[in-house]
Amino acid sequence: MWHWLWIATLSCTELLTPGSPATAWAAPPSTQAAQKQPSPLPLTPEAQGPRSAEESSLLWGDGKKAFDQARWPDAIRLLRRLTSRYPTHPQATEAHLLLGRALLQSGNASEAIVSLRHFIEARGTSPEAHQARLGLAEAYIRAQRPQEALQVLRELAPAEQARRLPPASSAERHLLAARAHLIQRHHREAEDSLREAQKHLPANLPSLLSLSEGAALEVRLARCEELPGAAAAHADEARLSGLLGQRGICLTEALVHFNNLLRIESKESQQRGDTARAGGVLIQALQSYQAVCSRPPAPVDQRSASQKRQYVKELRGLLTQTCTKALLRNLSLLDAWKNAIPQAAQPELARVRAACEAATRF
Repeated sequence: MWHWLWIATLSCTELLTPGSPATAWAAPPSTQAAQKQPSPLPLTPEAQGPRSAEESSLLWGDGKKAFDQARWPDAIRLLRRLTSRYPTHPQATEAHLLLGRALLQSGNASEAIVSLRHFIEARGTSPEAHQARLGLAEAYIRAQRPQEALQVLRELAPAEQARRLPPASSAERHLLAARAHLIQRHHREAEDSLREAQKHLPANLPSLLSLSEGAALEVRLARCEELPGAAAAHADEARLSGLLGQRGICLTEALVHFNNLLRIESKESQQRGDTARAGGVLIQALQSYQAVCSRPPAPVDQRSASQKRQYVKELRGLLTQTCTKALLRNLSLLDAWKNAIPQAAQPELARVRAACEAATRF
């Protein structure tokens, strides 16, 4: 999403208020200079050999063309050579941005971080640097570095408060924050960020709507995992069965977000892997649900060992019945949605359906 918004300079629709959930993690305005000279990158093999103005022009032209055509390996090779051999080229700074975006699209988050940081150091607090920070936060999240992602997103708080961020960029900022909080298992903060994102979310941007549905699905599943909770060992049969029934309903709510996500046709969403990511998270949740239903806690009272074994056996039968009912309900929903899902998303739907069906086999 961020990579096609980096030139945009629209106005934001809502000013965040101090002390709100969304601004609780906001940092003070940055004092970074708008046009700070970036730190030089280490010398690489691409920087060796004779140089020429003709080669630099070809590298820029061919590298940008490869990027525009989503030929990521070619774009990376050409732009990396340009930035290494011609660091003072007029387009070298922009080449770092495109290189970082291409690396991110190719799944190389660690290298993308280096190039994007170089661009941000050069452009400071310009609108282009604001958009690049969204990409940098995405790269940190993919690299499982949520604290650094949140720090980068905090740097955008002053621009959002001054209404210098487009609404879509504000929405993406909070969606990325939700994902970072989920990695940290800070579920309440993730929910707050998701709610704030929805205040800014445009209705006509499929790629951003896809990101929103994916974040909502993960937030919902994070709450599902909290059931039945630590009180399970002290709950009676009816209470425990009810808690697992609630977790089954929670899975259904997550599946609704999955259905919404599959219906969104967006090239950028496909490149980002939104449906595959959501499907993988759902499959893990279904497997976890089956495991919880299969292994009820032993009672903590004074029963004998044989009495406890018999109790657990009977309780397992009750709980698997409850869980099977919830899983079959979810299977029916997946089957009912099939005809409305675009053909390109059918394999992911089938993958989740197979996992749901497997979870019923206790």
